Amino acid sequence: MSKNYDFCLRIGVDGERYAGKSRLIDEFTEGDLENGKYEETLQVHVTTTHIHLDNYTIKVEFLEAGWNLRPNKNYYSYIDCAILVYDVSETDGLEKIKELSRTNVSRKVEMTF
Repeated sequence: MSKNYDFCLRIGVDGERYAGKSRLIDEFTEGDLENGKYEETLQVHVTTTHIHLDNYTIKVEFLEAGWNLRPNKNYYSYIDCAILVYDVSETDGLEKIKELSRTNVSRKVEMTF
């Protein structure tokens, strides 16, 4: 079977429970927010889409670990980049994300908060 893309980009999506990680992925890949329907992610969920940029096809894989499966350094070494999602209505949401990044990112990565 031949591959139907030129590049593959693995994006890890991580954050606290109920932060909206699945919603963010659905909006990007399908343009759909499922009419407010919410389902918890209880395991690792992979969503794949393809982006066409110039003359290239990029396969984008979003890897989201369920709230009960905390990603570790091995998870972060497998992905190319990460989107860390937090709930802005929680007063300590940003601090939790900063701690998550300090704990799991093993190589020097540029981060913007």
